[in-house]
Amino acid sequence: MTINELIKDRVKVEWVELGEGWSGDYNPEDPNDEELLRFDVSWLNDDSEWEDPGDVSYCTRFPATATPEQRQAGLELLMGAFYEPLMAGHRCKKIGEEMSWIDLTWLETIDANRQREKSV
Repeated sequence: MTINELIKDRVKVEWVELGEGWSGDYNPEDPNDEELLRFDVSWLNDDSEWEDPGDVSYCTRFPATATPEQRQAGLELLMGAFYEPLMAGHRCKKIGEEMSWIDLTWLETIDANRQREKSV
């Protein structure tokens, strides 16, 4: 099972595979290239339809080969960044730009926090 979306209240974050790589389109013939994930963020409008809030779809440094656990953890990081600003009605372009740098090393923060919570 591949984890590709997380929904909290009226906010949805998703991983999308569009064949993007380090220099544009992913090139499987290039040993230095890697297929990367893009995130999309959506907002549930008053008509119960998912709507693009604008400027919150970015290619990341997160590999398409990430495990389901890694994908879930990445979605949790994305939700943590976007949830409160979107719920407050703010634009999220700058947050999206910052979160485009997400990669597997960012998950170390989640792991460290979980270990700290267990020891308390």
